[in-house]
Amino acid sequence: MAGDHNSLIKNAAIERWGIMRNNLHQTFRFTRATIVTGFICSVAIPLGIYTFCYVEDYKWDITAIRRGQTRGDMKIKH
Repeated sequence: MAGDHNSLIKNAAIERWGIMRNNLHQTFRFTRATIVTGFICSVAIPLGIYTFCYVEDYKWDITAIRRGQTRGDMKIKH
């Protein structure tokens, strides 16, 4: 009706990559590299971010001083 629908030129390399991605569950193997990559992405990075945030949380005391109060009157939250 509105023209040729097959006018798009397909790139063979992109088509092969798409087929490979669709069949990845059939060809995946656990190797040393995939285990290390999986450990780093699923354990090491989140644990590092959590540790950094936990340590940084106790470095700062952002409690406001009320009117008429001095720093010595403030209680430490630890």
